[in-house]
Amino acid sequence: MVDPLKRLTNIQLSRRDRLVTYYLTGLAALIVVYTVTYNFALAQLEGVNQSIFASFEFIVQTMTTTGYGQDSGIWSHPLMFLFVAATQISGIALGFFTLRLIIIPLFT
Repeated sequence: MVDPLKRLTNIQLSRRDRLVTYYLTGLAALIVVYTVTYNFALAQLEGVNQSIFASFEFIVQTMTTTGYGQDSGIWSHPLMFLFVAATQISGIALGFFTLRLIIIPLFT
């Protein structure tokens, strides 16, 4: 029987596949960091306790520029507005990176 870890170490990825893997891993890590930061900042700066899942939903909505704005009525601290703006800008930047790294190479 072949050891699964040994098979994983023998996988040869192309440069593009490695870039996509790094990109998706970084994207997942960024979403987790933003979710935890938003949840913590909301509790500390605004005094609002909400579930981590509600914070995750907000981050995904903001980064995908869907932005329903359900939390906008509870922000009053300037740091919250700066954090939300930074999240929006990084979501747009990630969209451009996705085009450049994944979508455009599929058509060339």
